[in-house]
Amino acid sequence: MTFEIIALICSLGVDPRDCMPGAGARIVEKIGEEHSELACMRQGLISSGGAISKPKDGEFEKIICLRKMGS
Repeated sequence: MTFEIIALICSLGVDPRDCMPGAGARIVEKIGEEHSELACMRQGLISSGGAISKPKDGEFEKIICLRKMGS
């Protein structure tokens, strides 16, 4: 099973639980993959600065792990 590390840029006015791809996130960017959910979260925290897009004033970055479809 493979998990994708996804960086989201969200507005401060959005509840962090509602900031998801396709709903609330201004930018959705894949920044890596790992083979376990724990490794995905660990690598996501370590490499979150590796996202191309950076939060602007009034925004925050959120890192999530999504199971890759087809795996």
